[in-house]
Amino acid sequence: MVFVRKIKKGGKVYKYLYESKRVGDKIISVYKGKVESKKEVKHDVLKGFNELLIKINGFIENSEVESAKRVYNELLSEYNQVSERIDDKKKLELFNKTKEIYDRLNDLN
Repeated sequence: MVFVRKIKKGGKVYKYLYESKRVGDKIISVYKGKVESKKEVKHDVLKGFNELLIKINGFIENSEVESAKRVYNELLSEYNQVSERIDDKKKLELFNKTKEIYDRLNDLN
């Protein structure tokens, strides 16, 4: 999961991107870079969702239903994480994309 850490120095607030990941039995935070604007944070947050969309569309085009279903479950999980950090307009857009994938999977069955 990607998150923003805010640090105050000398009266200014600096924003840094971090990613949480599990290493063995511990969860660590990995520094990803400095945040310049909200657009950059949104782009980074949506990167995983968009990668899964591309992956699942490939499986659907090749009629690999079981692989597509597995990736669809990952997509739903990613949608739930992302939806907490984006505005309602973008959330609706992602919901519609997710629903479109669901309908295509039903058509394959």
